[in-house]
Amino acid sequence: MAVAHRYVSTNRGDDGNTGLSPDQAWATLDHAASQDYSGNADGTDIHIAPGTYRETVVTDYPGTASAVVRFVGDPECLWFPDESGGRIRITGCDAAEHPQVVNVITCNKAYVEFHKLHLDGGSVGLYSGLQTGVRAVDCIVHPMANRGFRQVYEVSRCVGFGFYVGIEGYRVLNSWGCSRWTGVSLLSSGLAANSTSMAEYVGFAGTGAHFWNCIALGDGYGYTVGTPHHCLAMMCDSPYSGSQTPDDCYQFACGTPGTWPLATQLNLALEALADLTPWLAFNAAGGLLRQGDNSGPAFSASETDFSGHRLRLKGSALDIGPWSVSEPSDQPPADGMLDWSVYHTEPPSIRLEAQGDVLLHAPAQADQQLTVSVWVRHEGLTGDKPQLVLRGDSIPEQTATCTSADGAWQQLSVSAAPTADEVLAFLLRARNTAGICRFSDLAVA
Repeated sequence: MAVAHRYVSTNRGDDGNTGLSPDQAWATLDHAASQDYSGNADGTDIHIAPGTYRETVVTDYPGTASAVVRFVGDPECLWFPDESGGRIRITGCDAAEHPQVVNVITCNKAYVEFHKLHLDGGSVGLYSGLQTGVRAVDCIVHPMANRGFRQVYEVSRCVGFGFYVGIEGYRVLNSWGCSRWTGVSLLSSGLAANSTSMAEYVGFAGTGAHFWNCIALGDGYGYTVGTPHHCLAMMCDSPYSGSQTPDDCYQFACGTPGTWPLATQLNLALEALADLTPWLAFNAAGGLLRQGDNSGPAFSASETDFSGHRLRLKGSALDIGPWSVSEPSDQPPADGMLDWSVYHTEPPSIRLEAQGDVLLHAPAQADQQLTVSVWVRHEGLTGDKPQLVLRGDSIPEQTATCTSADGAWQQLSVSAAPTADEVLAFLLRARNTAGICRFSDLAVA
Protein backbone atom coordinates (compact mmCIF):
# COMPACT_ATOMS: atom_id res chain seq x y z
CA MET A 1 0.00 0.00 0.00
CA ALA A 2 1.01 3.67 -0.32
CA VAL A 3 0.53 6.79 1.73
CA ALA A 4 -3.02 8.14 1.46
CA HIS A 5 -3.58 11.78 0.49
CA ARG A 6 -6.19 14.29 1.64
CA TYR A 7 -6.56 17.96 0.72
CA VAL A 8 -7.52 21.22 2.49
CA SER A 9 -7.98 24.64 0.88
CA THR A 10 -9.38 27.68 2.67
CA ASN A 11 -9.88 29.42 -0.69
CA ARG A 12 -11.78 26.73 -2.59
CA GLY A 13 -12.62 23.97 -0.14
CA ASP A 14 -15.82 22.89 1.55
CA ASP A 15 -16.07 20.69 4.64
CA GLY A 16 -18.91 18.89 2.88
CA ASN A 17 -16.48 17.60 0.22
CA THR A 18 -14.73 14.23 0.30
CA GLY A 19 -11.23 15.67 0.77
CA LEU A 20 -9.89 13.06 -1.67
CA SER A 21 -8.62 15.47 -4.36
CA PRO A 22 -7.78 19.17 -4.78
CA ASP A 23 -11.18 19.70 -6.41
CA GLN A 24 -12.83 18.00 -3.42
CA ALA A 25 -10.71 19.72 -0.75
CA TRP A 26 -12.02 20.40 2.72
CA ALA A 27 -12.14 24.04 3.88
CA THR A 28 -10.80 23.81 7.44
CA LEU A 29 -7.91 22.10 9.15
CA ASP A 30 -10.01 21.31 12.21
CA HIS A 31 -12.36 19.28 10.03
CA ALA A 32 -9.39 17.40 8.58
CA ALA A 33 -8.05 16.84 12.10
CA SER A 34 -11.38 15.31 13.19
CA GLN A 35 -11.11 12.43 10.70
CA ASP A 36 -10.04 8.87 11.58
CA TYR A 37 -7.18 7.82 9.28
CA SER A 38 -6.49 4.48 10.96
CA GLY A 39 -7.58 2.60 7.84
CA ASN A 40 -4.56 3.92 5.92
CA ALA A 41 -1.86 1.40 6.84
CA ASP A 42 1.04 3.44 5.42
CA GLY A 43 -0.04 6.77 6.86
CA THR A 44 -1.83 9.86 5.58
CA ASP A 45 -0.57 13.18 4.21
CA ILE A 46 -3.04 16.07 4.50
CA HIS A 47 -1.92 18.66 1.94
CA ILE A 48 -2.78 22.26 2.86
CA ALA A 49 -3.11 25.00 0.23
CA PRO A 50 -1.74 28.51 0.86
CA GLY A 51 -3.97 30.99 2.64
CA THR A 52 -5.07 32.16 6.09
CA TYR A 53 -6.87 29.59 8.22
CA ARG A 54 -8.57 31.60 10.95
CA GLU A 55 -9.34 28.74 13.31
CA THR A 56 -8.07 26.64 16.19
CA VAL A 57 -7.29 23.01 15.46
CA VAL A 58 -7.69 19.94 17.71
CA THR A 59 -6.62 16.48 16.58
CA ASP A 60 -9.16 13.76 17.46
CA TYR A 61 -7.35 10.59 16.33
CA PRO A 62 -3.73 9.38 16.59
CA GLY A 63 -1.47 7.90 13.97
CA THR A 64 0.91 5.04 14.64
CA ALA A 65 4.67 4.58 14.30
CA SER A 66 4.12 2.93 10.90
CA ALA A 67 1.15 5.06 9.82
CA VAL A 68 1.92 8.67 10.73
CA VAL A 69 -0.66 11.40 10.08
CA ARG A 70 1.05 14.43 8.55
CA PHE A 71 -0.39 17.92 8.06
CA VAL A 72 1.81 19.31 5.29
CA GLY A 73 1.70 22.90 4.06
CA ASP A 74 2.13 23.31 0.31
CA PRO A 75 3.58 26.83 -0.21
CA GLU A 76 4.58 26.08 -3.81
CA CYS A 77 1.17 24.57 -4.70
CA LEU A 78 2.70 21.31 -5.90
CA TRP A 79 -0.55 19.57 -4.97
CA PHE A 80 -2.83 22.49 -5.89
CA PRO A 81 -1.86 23.48 -9.47
CA ASP A 82 -4.85 25.83 -9.86
CA GLU A 83 -3.98 27.97 -6.83
CA SER A 84 -1.31 30.60 -6.18
CA GLY A 85 1.71 29.94 -3.99
CA GLY A 86 2.22 31.53 -0.59
CA ARG A 87 2.45 30.80 3.11
CA ILE A 88 0.06 28.59 5.07
CA ARG A 89 -1.02 30.75 8.00
CA ILE A 90 -3.02 29.28 10.87
CA THR A 91 -4.04 32.02 13.25
CA GLY A 92 -5.96 32.42 16.47
CA CYS A 93 -6.58 36.10 15.63
CA ASP A 94 -10.13 37.24 15.08
CA ALA A 95 -11.23 39.02 11.91
CA ALA A 96 -9.83 42.30 13.27
CA GLU A 97 -6.45 40.59 13.79
CA HIS A 98 -6.71 40.65 17.58
CA PRO A 99 -4.90 37.69 19.21
CA GLN A 100 -6.95 35.36 21.40
CA VAL A 101 -6.13 33.25 24.49
CA VAL A 102 -6.07 29.92 22.66
CA ASN A 103 -3.82 27.09 21.56
CA VAL A 104 -3.69 27.53 17.80
CA ILE A 105 -3.11 23.78 17.39
CA THR A 106 -3.75 21.22 20.15
CA CYS A 107 -2.39 17.79 19.29
CA ASN A 108 -2.95 15.41 22.19
CA LYS A 109 -2.67 12.33 19.98
CA ALA A 110 0.50 10.38 19.18
CA TYR A 111 2.30 10.16 15.84
CA VAL A 112 0.92 13.31 14.23
CA GLU A 113 3.25 15.71 12.40
CA PHE A 114 3.02 19.30 11.21
CA HIS A 115 5.14 20.61 8.31
CA LYS A 116 5.64 24.04 6.66
CA LEU A 117 3.09 26.00 8.69
CA HIS A 118 3.01 29.57 10.07
CA LEU A 119 1.19 29.84 13.41
CA ASP A 120 0.30 33.08 15.21
CA GLY A 121 -2.34 34.91 17.21
CA GLY A 122 -2.68 32.77 20.33
CA SER A 123 -1.20 31.96 23.72
CA VAL A 124 0.47 28.81 22.39
CA GLY A 125 1.26 27.89 18.81
CA LEU A 126 1.45 24.09 18.98
CA TYR A 127 0.68 22.13 22.16
CA SER A 128 0.94 18.34 22.34
CA GLY A 129 1.41 17.34 25.99
CA LEU A 130 4.58 15.46 24.97
CA GLN A 131 2.68 12.85 22.98
CA THR A 132 5.03 10.31 21.42
CA GLY A 133 5.92 10.93 17.80
CA VAL A 134 4.42 14.42 17.55
CA ARG A 135 6.80 16.45 15.37
CA ALA A 136 6.93 20.00 14.00
CA VAL A 137 9.13 20.43 10.93
CA ASP A 138 9.89 23.63 8.96
CA CYS A 139 7.34 25.62 10.96
CA ILE A 140 7.34 29.21 12.21
CA VAL A 141 5.46 30.14 15.36
CA HIS A 142 5.54 33.85 16.15
CA PRO A 143 4.68 36.09 18.80
CA MET A 144 2.82 34.01 21.33
CA ALA A 145 1.74 35.27 24.75
CA ASN A 146 2.91 32.08 26.46
CA ARG A 147 4.93 29.56 24.46
CA GLY A 148 5.63 29.10 20.77
CA PHE A 149 5.91 25.31 20.92
CA ARG A 150 4.71 23.69 24.16
CA GLN A 151 5.56 20.12 25.15
CA VAL A 152 6.20 18.99 21.58
CA TYR A 153 8.09 15.71 21.31
CA GLU A 154 10.35 16.90 18.46
CA VAL A 155 10.86 20.32 16.90
CA SER A 156 13.06 20.30 13.80
CA ARG A 157 14.11 23.19 11.53
CA CYS A 158 11.62 25.52 13.20
CA VAL A 159 11.52 29.06 14.62
CA GLY A 160 9.58 29.61 17.83
CA PHE A 161 8.73 32.92 19.55
CA GLY A 162 6.94 33.09 22.89
CA PHE A 163 6.80 35.37 25.92
CA TYR A 164 7.80 32.69 28.44
CA VAL A 165 9.37 30.04 26.19
CA GLY A 166 10.19 30.02 22.49
CA ILE A 167 10.45 26.24 22.08
CA GLU A 168 9.61 23.63 24.72
CA GLY A 169 10.08 19.98 23.82
CA TYR A 170 11.99 16.77 24.24
CA ARG A 171 14.13 17.04 21.09
CA VAL A 172 14.99 20.38 19.46
CA LEU A 173 17.03 20.09 16.26
CA ASN A 174 18.34 22.79 13.89
CA SER A 175 15.92 25.34 15.33
CA TRP A 176 15.78 28.86 16.76
CA GLY A 177 13.99 29.75 20.01
CA CYS A 178 13.38 33.36 21.08
CA SER A 179 11.66 34.51 24.26
CA ARG A 180 11.51 36.98 27.15
CA TRP A 181 12.36 34.19 29.64
CA THR A 182 13.73 30.98 28.10
CA GLY A 183 14.60 30.47 24.45
CA VAL A 184 14.74 26.65 24.41
CA SER A 185 13.41 24.59 27.33
CA LEU A 186 14.03 20.84 27.17
CA LEU A 187 11.90 18.39 29.08
CA SER A 188 13.71 16.00 31.41
CA SER A 189 16.74 14.28 29.78
CA GLY A 190 15.98 15.93 26.45
CA LEU A 191 18.34 16.85 23.60
CA ALA A 192 19.01 20.06 21.66
CA ALA A 193 21.39 20.01 18.71
CA ASN A 194 22.58 22.58 16.16
CA SER A 195 20.16 25.15 17.55
CA THR A 196 20.22 28.83 18.55
CA SER A 197 18.52 30.65 21.40
CA MET A 198 17.95 34.31 22.19
CA ALA A 199 16.27 35.22 25.48
CA GLU A 200 16.41 37.77 28.26
CA TYR A 201 16.82 35.24 31.07
CA VAL A 202 17.90 31.70 30.00
CA GLY A 203 19.08 30.49 26.62
CA PHE A 204 18.95 26.69 27.01
CA ALA A 205 17.57 24.83 30.04
CA GLY A 206 16.60 21.27 30.88
CA THR A 207 17.18 18.96 33.84
CA GLY A 208 19.51 16.17 32.72
CA ALA A 209 19.42 17.52 29.18
CA HIS A 210 22.31 17.69 26.72
CA PHE A 211 23.00 20.55 24.31
CA TRP A 212 25.19 19.80 21.29
CA ASN A 213 26.64 22.44 18.93
CA CYS A 214 24.28 25.17 20.14
CA ILE A 215 24.58 28.97 20.40
CA ALA A 216 23.08 31.04 23.22
CA LEU A 217 22.82 34.74 22.36
CA GLY A 218 22.33 37.63 24.76
CA ASP A 219 20.89 35.72 27.70
CA GLY A 220 21.17 36.20 31.46
CA TYR A 221 22.29 32.57 31.61
CA GLY A 222 23.44 30.90 28.41
CA TYR A 223 23.04 27.29 29.57
CA THR A 224 21.58 26.11 32.85
CA VAL A 225 20.87 22.74 34.52
CA GLY A 226 21.83 20.59 31.50
CA THR A 227 25.23 19.88 29.95
CA PRO A 228 26.53 21.78 26.91
CA HIS A 229 28.87 20.09 24.41
CA HIS A 230 30.78 22.10 21.77
CA CYS A 231 28.54 25.10 22.45
CA LEU A 232 28.96 28.88 22.33
CA ALA A 233 27.65 31.41 24.85
CA MET A 234 27.73 34.87 23.28
CA MET A 235 26.98 38.15 25.09
CA CYS A 236 25.50 36.33 28.11
CA ASP A 237 25.75 37.68 31.65
CA SER A 238 26.67 34.20 32.91
CA PRO A 239 27.49 31.61 30.23
CA TYR A 240 26.89 28.50 32.34
CA SER A 241 24.91 28.21 35.56
CA GLY A 242 23.93 25.09 37.47
CA SER A 243 25.19 22.93 34.61
CA GLN A 244 27.55 20.04 34.65
CA THR A 245 31.08 20.76 33.39
CA PRO A 246 30.86 22.16 29.84
CA ASP A 247 32.56 19.98 27.26
CA ASP A 248 34.80 21.93 24.81
CA CYS A 249 32.63 25.05 24.99
CA TYR A 250 33.34 28.69 24.19
CA GLN A 251 32.14 32.01 25.51
CA PHE A 252 32.39 35.40 23.86
CA ALA A 253 32.21 38.76 25.69
CA CYS A 254 30.33 37.32 28.67
CA GLY A 255 29.81 39.16 31.93
CA THR A 256 31.04 36.37 34.23
CA PRO A 257 33.99 34.35 32.86
CA GLY A 258 33.85 30.63 33.59
CA THR A 259 36.50 28.62 35.41
CA TRP A 260 35.99 25.16 33.96
CA PRO A 261 39.17 23.49 32.60
CA LEU A 262 37.47 22.24 29.46
CA ALA A 263 35.90 25.61 28.61
CA THR A 264 37.99 27.75 26.25
CA GLN A 265 37.58 31.41 27.15
CA LEU A 266 37.14 34.03 24.41
CA ASN A 267 36.37 37.14 26.42
CA LEU A 268 36.89 39.93 23.90
CA ALA A 269 35.66 43.50 24.02
CA LEU A 270 33.56 44.57 21.06
CA GLU A 271 35.26 47.98 21.10
CA ALA A 272 38.59 46.24 20.43
CA LEU A 273 37.11 44.48 17.42
CA ALA A 274 35.81 47.79 16.12
CA ASP A 275 39.31 49.29 16.43
CA LEU A 276 40.75 46.39 14.45
CA THR A 277 38.24 46.84 11.64
CA PRO A 278 37.69 50.58 11.11
CA TRP A 279 36.39 49.91 7.59
CA LEU A 280 33.49 47.83 8.88
CA ALA A 281 30.14 49.63 8.89
CA PHE A 282 26.91 48.46 10.46
CA ASN A 283 23.54 49.65 9.22
CA ALA A 284 21.06 49.08 12.02
CA ALA A 285 18.00 50.83 13.35
CA GLY A 286 18.96 53.19 16.16
CA GLY A 287 16.88 53.94 19.21
CA LEU A 288 13.36 52.60 18.85
CA LEU A 289 11.91 51.36 15.55
CA ARG A 290 8.16 51.42 15.88
CA GLN A 291 5.15 50.54 13.80
CA GLY A 292 2.42 53.08 13.30
CA ASP A 293 -0.98 52.89 14.96
CA ASN A 294 -2.60 49.58 14.00
CA SER A 295 -6.12 50.05 15.34
CA GLY A 296 -8.01 51.01 12.19
CA PRO A 297 -9.91 48.78 9.73
CA ALA A 298 -7.92 46.50 7.46
CA PHE A 299 -8.18 45.18 3.95
CA SER A 300 -9.35 41.62 3.49
CA ALA A 301 -7.07 38.93 4.92
CA SER A 302 -6.02 37.83 1.41
CA GLU A 303 -4.49 41.22 0.56
CA THR A 304 -0.95 41.25 1.93
CA ASP A 305 2.41 42.71 1.05
CA PHE A 306 5.43 40.62 0.05
CA SER A 307 6.23 39.75 3.67
CA GLY A 308 2.71 38.53 4.46
CA HIS A 309 1.63 41.60 6.43
CA ARG A 310 -1.85 42.95 5.78
CA LEU A 311 -1.78 45.55 3.03
CA ARG A 312 -3.29 48.90 4.00
CA LEU A 313 -2.36 51.09 1.03
CA LYS A 314 -4.54 52.11 -1.91
CA GLY A 315 -3.03 53.04 -5.24
CA SER A 316 0.65 52.70 -4.28
CA ALA A 317 2.96 51.51 -7.04
CA LEU A 318 4.87 49.24 -4.66
CA ASP A 319 4.75 48.60 -0.91
CA ILE A 320 8.20 47.37 0.10
CA GLY A 321 8.47 48.78 3.59
CA PRO A 322 9.26 46.30 6.38
CA TRP A 323 6.05 47.18 8.24
CA SER A 324 2.61 47.63 6.71
CA VAL A 325 1.26 51.14 7.13
CA SER A 326 -1.62 51.50 9.56
CA GLU A 327 -4.86 53.41 9.49
CA PRO A 328 -5.10 56.39 11.85
CA SER A 329 -6.92 55.54 15.05
CA ASP A 330 -8.99 58.72 15.01
CA GLN A 331 -11.70 58.93 12.33
CA PRO A 332 -10.50 56.14 10.00
CA PRO A 333 -11.80 56.23 6.42
CA ALA A 334 -15.33 54.91 6.12
CA ASP A 335 -14.36 52.27 3.55
CA GLY A 336 -11.40 51.07 5.62
CA MET A 337 -8.90 52.21 2.99
CA LEU A 338 -6.25 54.87 3.16
CA ASP A 339 -5.97 56.96 0.02
CA TRP A 340 -2.36 57.16 -1.22
CA SER A 341 -2.86 60.78 -2.29
CA VAL A 342 -3.22 61.84 1.37
CA TYR A 343 -1.14 59.03 2.85
CA HIS A 344 1.81 61.18 3.84
CA THR A 345 -0.37 63.29 6.13
CA GLU A 346 -1.26 60.26 8.27
CA PRO A 347 0.87 58.17 10.70
CA PRO A 348 3.72 56.62 8.68
CA SER A 349 4.92 53.05 8.78
CA ILE A 350 8.42 53.69 10.16
CA ARG A 351 9.39 55.82 13.13
CA LEU A 352 13.03 56.24 14.19
CA GLU A 353 14.10 57.72 17.49
CA ALA A 354 17.79 58.76 17.68
CA GLN A 355 20.40 57.85 15.08
CA GLY A 356 20.07 54.79 12.87
CA ASP A 357 19.31 53.38 9.44
CA VAL A 358 16.58 51.15 8.05
CA LEU A 359 17.96 49.15 5.13
CA LEU A 360 15.63 47.99 2.33
CA HIS A 361 16.27 46.33 -1.03
CA ALA A 362 14.61 46.18 -4.45
CA PRO A 363 15.70 44.64 -7.79
CA ALA A 364 16.64 46.90 -10.72
CA GLN A 365 17.25 46.18 -14.42
CA ALA A 366 20.21 47.43 -16.41
CA ASP A 367 19.82 50.76 -18.22
CA GLN A 368 16.36 51.42 -16.80
CA GLN A 369 15.76 54.57 -14.79
CA LEU A 370 14.65 53.92 -11.23
CA THR A 371 13.13 56.58 -8.97
CA VAL A 372 12.56 56.03 -5.28
CA SER A 373 10.45 58.43 -3.19
CA VAL A 374 9.55 58.64 0.49
CA TRP A 375 7.68 61.18 2.61
CA VAL A 376 9.52 62.26 5.76
CA ARG A 377 8.82 64.48 8.76
CA HIS A 378 10.88 65.24 11.87
CA GLU A 379 9.80 66.40 15.31
CA GLY A 380 11.94 67.88 18.11
CA LEU A 381 15.04 67.43 16.00
CA THR A 382 18.53 67.99 17.39
CA GLY A 383 21.34 67.37 14.90
CA ASP A 384 21.38 66.63 11.18
CA LYS A 385 18.18 66.13 9.23
CA PRO A 386 16.97 62.75 7.84
CA GLN A 387 18.05 61.39 4.47
CA LEU A 388 17.08 58.94 1.74
CA VAL A 389 20.14 57.15 0.31
CA LEU A 390 20.33 54.94 -2.80
CA ARG A 391 23.31 52.58 -3.27
CA GLY A 392 24.36 50.02 -5.86
CA ASP A 393 27.44 48.44 -7.42
CA SER A 394 26.93 50.06 -10.82
CA ILE A 395 25.69 53.51 -9.76
CA PRO A 396 27.15 56.41 -7.79
CA GLU A 397 25.57 56.81 -4.38
CA GLN A 398 22.53 59.12 -4.45
CA THR A 399 21.46 61.08 -1.38
CA ALA A 400 18.45 63.31 -0.75
CA THR A 401 18.46 65.34 2.49
CA CYS A 402 15.38 66.76 4.17
CA THR A 403 15.27 70.57 4.29
CA SER A 404 11.78 71.10 5.77
CA ALA A 405 11.05 72.75 9.08
CA ASP A 406 10.22 70.76 12.19
CA GLY A 407 6.77 69.18 11.90
CA ALA A 408 6.38 69.66 8.13
CA TRP A 409 6.16 66.81 5.61
CA GLN A 410 8.59 66.70 2.69
CA GLN A 411 8.96 64.23 -0.15
CA LEU A 412 12.51 63.00 -0.84
CA SER A 413 13.40 61.34 -4.16
CA VAL A 414 16.52 59.73 -5.62
CA SER A 415 17.00 58.41 -9.16
CA ALA A 416 19.56 56.25 -10.95
CA ALA A 417 19.98 54.03 -14.02
CA PRO A 418 22.15 51.01 -13.11
CA THR A 419 24.39 49.68 -15.86
CA ALA A 420 23.83 46.07 -14.77
CA ASP A 421 21.03 43.98 -13.32
CA GLU A 422 21.41 44.19 -9.54
CA VAL A 423 19.63 44.57 -6.23
CA LEU A 424 19.79 48.18 -5.04
CA ALA A 425 19.93 49.21 -1.40
CA PHE A 426 17.84 52.03 0.08
CA LEU A 427 18.61 53.60 3.43
CA LEU A 428 16.08 55.55 5.47
CA ARG A 429 18.58 57.43 7.61
CA ALA A 430 17.98 59.31 10.85
CA ARG A 431 21.06 61.37 11.83
CA ASN A 432 19.60 63.27 14.79
CA THR A 433 20.85 63.01 18.36
CA ALA A 434 17.38 63.75 19.71
CA GLY A 435 13.87 63.84 18.31
CA ILE A 436 11.80 61.61 16.04
CA CYS A 437 12.01 60.97 12.27
CA ARG A 438 8.97 59.52 10.50
CA PHE A 439 9.15 57.81 7.09
CA SER A 440 6.42 56.48 4.83
CA ASP A 441 6.79 53.25 2.84
CA LEU A 442 8.89 53.71 -0.27
CA ALA A 443 7.31 54.33 -3.66
CA VAL A 444 9.39 52.84 -6.50
CA ALA A 445 8.80 53.75 -10.14
